[in-house]
Amino acid sequence: MRFVLDQLQKMNSHDHFWHSHLDLSKVGIVGHSMGGTTAALATQEESRILAGVNLDGSTYPGMNADVRPVPVHKPFLFLATEEHASGESRAREYVGSESNTYYAVMKGADHMSFTDVGLVSSRFTRDSKPDDSTFERALLRIELTRSLIQEFLGKYLKGVIAPDLDLTVQIDKK
Repeated sequence: MRFVLDQLQKMNSHDHFWHSHLDLSKVGIVGHSMGGTTAALATQEESRILAGVNLDGSTYPGMNADVRPVPVHKPFLFLATEEHASGESRAREYVGSESNTYYAVMKGADHMSFTDVGLVSSRFTRDSKPDDSTFERALLRIELTRSLIQEFLGKYLKGVIAPDLDLTVQIDKK
């Protein structure tokens, strides 16, 4: 991520097309699965990244390794499936998290629900007719994911109110 941010800074400073169009003081990162792990690592290691989102990934940087999770000390949003949210080992990942960390579980979702796979596969089936109910469920999950990410990043990168995200936190605190 450091390399990417350095290149964006150069483009923002020297490239006539990009010059002063990027606000690199407000950088967030979003990743799915291992990309979510990368988002956690990058948020911790790169000072220019102010907030991160992990879509059904882990905070453990090693695959199948007994390592400690990446501590999350910046605003961070975890979106997970019920399967990945359950279990004692999963709860240990968030022990180092601070108060600006959100954890949401999407009921009925699977690991690929945070991608467009459900939208595409429901339209390109072996059946002669596309599966509209699967498409609608996939679309709803994508819209919910997008909405939560937009609210979270809006809150921590732009300072805008996040009514759905904050409502969830208020409910959880009762």
